[in-house]
Amino acid sequence: MRLAKKFLPIVALGLAGCLSTAEDGQIKPGHRPDLNSTEAGLWMVMDRFERRLANSELVDRDPELNAYLNNLLCKVMPAHCQDIKLFVIKNPHFNASMAPNGSMHIWTGLLLRAQNEAQLATVLGHEAAHYLNQHSLKKWETAKATTDFLSFFSIATAGFGVGIVGLAAQIGGLGSIQSYSRDMEHEADKVGFDLLYHAGFDPREAAKLWEQVKAEKEASDDDTGSVFWSSHPPTEERIVKLKSMSRGKETKFSVSNTTQGSTFKRLRFSRWHDWADELISSRRMAESLIVFDQLKENGFDPHEVSYFKGEVYRRRGDDGDLALALESYKEAAQITPAPLKTYKKMGLVYQRQQKTAEAISHYETYLEQNPNAGDTAIVHTYIHQLRK
Repeated sequence: MRLAKKFLPIVALGLAGCLSTAEDGQIKPGHRPDLNSTEAGLWMVMDRFERRLANSELVDRDPELNAYLNNLLCKVMPAHCQDIKLFVIKNPHFNASMAPNGSMHIWTGLLLRAQNEAQLATVLGHEAAHYLNQHSLKKWETAKATTDFLSFFSIATAGFGVGIVGLAAQIGGLGSIQSYSRDMEHEADKVGFDLLYHAGFDPREAAKLWEQVKAEKEASDDDTGSVFWSSHPPTEERIVKLKSMSRGKETKFSVSNTTQGSTFKRLRFSRWHDWADELISSRRMAESLIVFDQLKENGFDPHEVSYFKGEVYRRRGDDGDLALALESYKEAAQITPAPLKTYKKMGLVYQRQQKTAEAISHYETYLEQNPNAGDTAIVHTYIHQLRK
């Protein structure tokens, strides 16, 4: 029986020869695999996936954001940056990954959570270390002789020919099979830390980032957790080791450089509303509250943060959540005009509580403060229905 063309790269992975490594254990700039190697087969799979991804709605093609991230990547790994193809993935979860063919995926959820450029560079350096040390390829070599082969086979072919939903599932699946061994994770932490430090970023931010992720994971109401948590567990051991590596390097960074990361701050501030909406829509409510508290501590407008916390409570709808939503919206409304759609959402809460007069009053306030909003017609409809 003839095999379908889409399976041929996977079959090639099982039949090809051993991987090739550079003398120093890391791939060299401009690296390309031997065509008869296992590595070449794995590249074939990822190249095909990359071509589909390049034309997908899942990719954020914002030229300024992509240019910034590519420049940052080149600071972190200057010798290899020409070999990397970077994609910003519209996904609210905390994740980044790097394929053996140099395809890097940065999820918007990471951009929302990284509190400064050094924290973002921490993740880029860590993923770059996995790439430089060919960890995914080494993991594949081990998996070929186990049932993991079937898992990879299923994930790597799942999205072909099924549209954007299948492609989104495939992105998550590809991340889930990149759960490296403990030794590989330690190696990536060390190599990534060195890349971070030599690029001129404060290495103390590495441990701080993992502490933030750990707090979010501990608050999670979903046992499955994020793809990134399963492949990069934010353990106390990891945090302690990163702190230990930072000791003795504090002097260089004793005075904060206020100009470093200013572009990242500007890009993040201008886009975080959309990313926050995406996070809330993911229905990971307990984690969202932790993220918003961290944003407030990081200098984001407290009124806007309160609005999004109100959105979490309103959409979650547990016992007492409507009261918490109103409390958060009232905090947001302490400035005029209130941020975003504060008064409209307060009106929705009062309407759910069957408090007609309060709902109408808040809808009207929203219309007064936002006369040119795109949703004025529907808000007028709400008011008309309540007055019947």
